[in-house]
Amino acid sequence: MTRLTIPSVCFYCCIAVLAASAEGQQTQQDKHCVAQPQELSYAWKSQVLNDIHPPDWNAYIVRIDVNMVDKVVLWTDGHKYKLWVAKITYREVDDFLDALNKTCRLPKEPRDAAKAVPVKWESAELTALQFDTIHQNLIRSLSAYVADIGDRYKSLVNTGEVAYYVDAGVIRVSYQNTYEEFQLMVPNASGSPQPMFGWFHDVEKLVEDKFHHSVWSLQQ
Repeated sequence: MTRLTIPSVCFYCCIAVLAASAEGQQTQQDKHCVAQPQELSYAWKSQVLNDIHPPDWNAYIVRIDVNMVDKVVLWTDGHKYKLWVAKITYREVDDFLDALNKTCRLPKEPRDAAKAVPVKWESAELTALQFDTIHQNLIRSLSAYVADIGDRYKSLVNTGEVAYYVDAGVIRVSYQNTYEEFQLMVPNASGSPQPMFGWFHDVEKLVEDKFHHSVWSLQQ
C-alpha cells in the first residue's frame, strides 16, 4: 500500500508543477501578444462582418443575407418566416476587433470572432406569401443579372473595356438553401449593373413597412 501511495503523491505533484509552468508560459505569451498584436487584414475583418448572423441562423431551409452597413436577413425553416435587421458598420467592427486583438482576446477564426461582436437585432414575422414574393423576385433579378453577363461578354473581349466605380460601397448578397449556395457583390454606384437594384428596393420597402425606418442609401 505504501509503494502505491508515494507514486500517487509524486504524480499529483508533477501535475501541479506542469500546470504552474503552463500558466507562467501563458502569462508570458499574453504579455508578448499585448506588446506585438497580430496584424488584421481588411479581408479578415470583412469576413467577420459577413459571419455576423441572427438567432436561429443555422436552423434554416432558405436564408438570404444582404449586407451594406445595415444587415438585412430573410430566413425560413419552412414553418416560420422571419426578417431581421441590424445596423452594423465596418468601422464599429474594426474598432471592436482591434480592442480584442490588443488584449489577446481575439479568436483565431472569423466566425468565432463574429459571435463576440455585440449586435442588436430587430426582428419581424413575415407571411409565407411575403417571403415567397421576395424570393421569386430575387431569382428573376439574378436571372436578368446573369443574362447581362452573357450579353456583355463579346463586347468586353473585343474592346477590353474596364469598369471603375469610385468611392462606391458594395452590396453583398449571400443565398443558401439546403441544395444551393452563392454569393454576389454588386457595387452601389450609378452605372452599376441594373437588374439587382429592383430587388434591393423591394427589400428596402419591406424593411420600412415592418420597422418604420429605412436601410441603406441606394445610388440607383
